Order: sequence, then C-alpha cells, then structure tokens
Amino acid sequence: MNKRIDPELRENLALFPKLNLDNITETRKALAELNGAVSIPIDESVSVYDQMVPGPDNNPALRVQIYEPKEKTESIPGFLWIHGGGYVLGSPDSDDLLCQRYDLKANCVVVSVDYRLAPEHPYPAPLEDCYAALQ
Repeated sequence: MNKRIDPELRENLALFPKLNLDNITETRKALAELNGAVSIPIDESVSVYDQMVPGPDNNPALRVQIYEPKEKTESIPGFLWIHGGGYVLGSPDSDDLLCQRYDLKANCVVVSVDYRLAPEHPYPAPLEDCYAALQ
C-alpha cells in the first residue's frame, strides 16, 4: 500500500476495485457493483428524481439527477455537481449521500450530471455535456 495515503483512508481504499484502464468496462462494472452493494438511504426531507435535459448540439438528451428540499418556501440557489472519475468513471448515483448533504446543508437544489464517459466519448464531449446541463 502506498505510504502517501492517509492511514485512516487505507482501509476504505482497499474496498475499491483495482483501476484497470486496459479493461475500462470491467472497472466500471466493479465500481457499479460496489456502489450497488451499499444501500444509501434517501433523507425524508429530500426529493430525488431524474430529469432529461437537452444534450449539446446534435447529441442525445442527458440525464440529470436532482436533489431538492421537499419543503421550500422561497426560491433557492442551484448547484451543478459533476461527479468524480476523471470523465472516465462514475455516475451521479455514486454521489447520492454527498449530494443530499449539499442539498440539506446549503439549502439548495443540486443537479448532478450523467455525462458521457471517455474513451468512448473523448474530450470535449464530457465537458460539453456538463455545460449543456448548466445551460
């Protein structure tokens, strides 16, 4: 194990599958299985739903996952969340807990983008998807 990794994080890091960019499909599958193995409860005060938004240029529509307080009495700010994974891995679903936390702590609507992933969709496709969601 790499000594530069904080000792408190090493145990959790060991749960993650090995990153194999030679077989990106297998790596994505392993991450999705890991994400599916952990049940993330939805806070009862948060509404979570999917919506389709227009994609960039002539590309397909994009799924965004929206988190918002169930009880709002006024307009609240929005926050665009772009999940991690280097534009190669991940999905909005992998950040459910984090997006709920932002929603509740900042009293905002969180919109998490399900952008196209590289290498199937090389640069700048993922960034264009994120910008289209912002618009």
